[in-house]
Amino acid sequence: MSCADTSTFPLGNTVVGDFTFRDPANSDALVDPSVVKAAVKNPNGTITIYTYGVDVQVVRTAVGVYYVEVNANLAGTWYVRGYSTGTYKG
Repeated sequence: MSCADTSTFPLGNTVVGDFTFRDPANSDALVDPSVVKAAVKNPNGTITIYTYGVDVQVVRTAVGVYYVEVNANLAGTWYVRGYSTGTYKG
């Protein structure tokens, strides 16, 4: 119930990572975990964790569908991983 994405973004662009959460025990139905987080690693190796409902960078667009958006203030490769804790963790 997580995703990992690696992309290169030009300096000043917005880094966007999409992720969905599904329940394999229920025909892979989309679900909302109790806690949704996004880990974003910048080109310098600094990892920042964002939490849905706490940080505006994590947005829910539908049941089980989320994205994280941050400013690419460094040129290079950015890594994004969406994951959950609590119910439907993964």
